[in-house]
Amino acid sequence: MQRRHFLIFLLLVCLVPKNIFAQHSEGGQPCSKSNFFPKKYAELKATFAELPPLEWQKIRAEDAQRSQLSPRVAAPIEVDWGLGNGGTWLELPNGDRLWQLKIRSAGAQSLSFLFDQFSLPVGAKLFIFNENETRGAFTSFNNNPKEKFATMMLQGDEATIEYLEPQNAEGRGKLHLFKIYHTYAAALTGQREMQMTGFGSASNCHKNVNCSTGSAWKKEKKGVARITMALAEGIGYCSGTLLNNTKNDGKPYLLSSFHCQDGYTPLYDFWTFDFNYEAPTCNNPTTEPSYSQILG
Repeated sequence: MQRRHFLIFLLLVCLVPKNIFAQHSEGGQPCSKSNFFPKKYAELKATFAELPPLEWQKIRAEDAQRSQLSPRVAAPIEVDWGLGNGGTWLELPNGDRLWQLKIRSAGAQSLSFLFDQFSLPVGAKLFIFNENETRGAFTSFNNNPKEKFATMMLQGDEATIEYLEPQNAEGRGKLHLFKIYHTYAAALTGQREMQMTGFGSASNCHKNVNCSTGSAWKKEKKGVARITMALAEGIGYCSGTLLNNTKNDGKPYLLSSFHCQDGYTPLYDFWTFDFNYEAPTCNNPTTEPSYSQILG
């Protein structure tokens, strides 16, 4: 076995308290999906962006070269869209403004979105949605000092990004999308990648922590996280656990394996850490459990 499989590393930047912010959302529905909207604003036609097709020959060659590394499950597509150079604006009767951008990447199992500029004024709301799922509302609560934000794995190959800006905050919001991940693993090469695509795909050796075999780990399980790694080359999965230090002061370091990111270029500001990602009982659930997520 190669030496890299024995290396471990501390993600010191991801869980330092002053940089933590949860992937919190207020819920609700986008303004454009409300009952009154289609009748009054049927003239609104969101800007539609069809992403270029992926270069499958290149992707297969890259994955073959990385066959001994942690597999990626999505490929990146570079974009340059924001409130000033993409999307459609509509002014509502109360003076609020609505911005929409509809995106499609044909054949994607899911889409993920990375914003390198993200700062919402108080009262503003951001939704990302399609027919399968709705994410949001994201608000000023999600702001962070680095002005970075990401949403992971919206099922399907289409998504609408909708930003509602209140009249008293006109022009104060920042929103710029620079990278979209196209999840392809379940459709491209089969079993090896499918085992890395998330809920319901654990190997037989991965035991349910809430069965009797996990009874001695009730305390430790609270520190375990699933990691969705945002990489310059795509998305990968790994896991880690919170680890105390020699001062025993509870500073939230997270321990993981170096081979998770080995051979890739990590974008740590966009990594997500899912805690309490577990079945409520010993019976394996048929739907994904709820969990607590930290971003960045």
